[in-house]
Amino acid sequence: MIQEVFLNFYRKFEQFEERSSLKTYLVKITINRSKDYLKSWRYRKHILTNNFLNPAKKGRNRVVEQDEKLEIADAVLQLPLKYREVIIYYYFEELSVLEVSQILSISDNTVKTRLRKARALLKVRLKHDEWEVLTNE
Repeated sequence: MIQEVFLNFYRKFEQFEERSSLKTYLVKITINRSKDYLKSWRYRKHILTNNFLNPAKKGRNRVVEQDEKLEIADAVLQLPLKYREVIIYYYFEELSVLEVSQILSISDNTVKTRLRKARALLKVRLKHDEWEVLTNE
């Protein structure tokens, strides 16, 4: 885009009337050229073809995935506090077992035990056969 602007300026230098600074003039040309490009069929076609050629996460349905994530989040929030906080720190905040134990002021073995029990509780609550959300995460 910038290269096109400078080439156009070089070709049409004589049209520059010096009513403003050169910088202002080039910035305005760049903005207008960018707007034109975003409106162009080439850009819109490129975006559309990318969406069709590279479907999000190998064709998985985004709506289903979002729904499953909400169900998992709801199930996590229904856990007792001591299990919920360990799950949130470990999976959502991506902290290590040692970091979680330091934050909660408990031993790392306690964190591991709570994680195991929390996973078991979640497994009971989330009885569905397949979870698309969990397949590649």
